[in-house]
Amino acid sequence: MIEQTKNSIKLSREEIANHFEKALRLESKILIDYMIKEIKVFEDKIIIQFNNPLQKSPDSSQGFLLFEEYANMPKHIQNKIKPIMIEFEIDYYI
Repeated sequence: MIEQTKNSIKLSREEIANHFEKALRLESKILIDYMIKEIKVFEDKIIIQFNNPLQKSPDSSQGFLLFEEYANMPKHIQNKIKPIMIEFEIDYYI
């Protein structure tokens, strides 16, 4: 019994992705509060730091890509009527 508890549970990429997708559909606010540690907004970028119980591997790999998306965000410039659009790449690694 003790030996069984020492074995790590290995989940596939699909199993983890399905878990997060299901959680997002059911309780998106709770999941976001649980996952996000800090958001820093700069003039040219946004850094989102996630709460992640997993440790980085020795080669600093962040694991696998769970989510990838491109988004546009308006940037308002002083004395300009129309904002310019800045493209962001959003990657979420586990």
